[in-house]
Amino acid sequence: MSVVRRQRAPGLWIPFAVVAASTVIGLVSGVQEFDTTPSDAEVNPGSEVMLECKVRNRRGECVWLKNGYALGKIPDKYDFEREPPNGDCSVHIRKVNLEEDDGSWQCQVTRASLQDAPLNSNVVKLIVREQPHPPRLEEGTNPLTPGMAFKTKAGDLRRFQCVSRKGNPPASLRWQLNGQDVSALANQTNQTDVEKRGTWQAQSVLDYTFVKEHNGRELRCIAYHGAYEDPSGGPGHRDVSVILDVMYPPEIKYEGHPREEVEEGGSLTLNCVA
Repeated sequence: MSVVRRQRAPGLWIPFAVVAASTVIGLVSGVQEFDTTPSDAEVNPGSEVMLECKVRNRRGECVWLKNGYALGKIPDKYDFEREPPNGDCSVHIRKVNLEEDDGSWQCQVTRASLQDAPLNSNVVKLIVREQPHPPRLEEGTNPLTPGMAFKTKAGDLRRFQCVSRKGNPPASLRWQLNGQDVSALANQTNQTDVEKRGTWQAQSVLDYTFVKEHNGRELRCIAYHGAYEDPSGGPGHRDVSVILDVMYPPEIKYEGHPREEVEEGGSLTLNCVA
């Protein structure tokens, strides 16, 4: 008896072969995911900074967003690989400046197929330091001249403002009375400075009631900021102060008050000392 063998058309095996190969590649390469995501950074203008972003099993394209808008690769400014073989999507930012680079940054990787999910890193802040103006003191709405004598009455509550403008980030403001920190009694608020985009106005308010012992003492406001130069390497500072001229009533006492009785018509000497 003869055996008949059927021949399959070669083309019928191709779909199976393609699917099998695709499945094997997917299993070997794995799902693209972040190895390293960017972190917040604070730098001085004119310097360089690297925002790290590394992807395992990368197949999509690397994209960087600044304040929600995609950035292109710009020579001598923004340097990153769109399709790095090693998955390193980090961006190297040169000649950092406040106007162009300060803001929110995010690393993204596009999907390369329907099986891949796009990747979005956490949004981070790149802060480009801007040196704030030196602090100034105000009492109510009146500016105070540095080093001046500030007149007040003992027992009166006075309100002082210390203001530092056009800094990025906002300055940290502290108060000292005769060298002792009294910042816990103050309240600092920060708001965007209307005169210079991207900068902040810091204001600290101190309410204080002075007594006669404060007469001649120094009230000082200190502004700390990373853009101020400090030989020790820490945050530098600028300060402003006034000298307190506290007015208070005199203490009155009598001297020479006799213990014995004085006859009518007799003489008595009393000293009044203030």
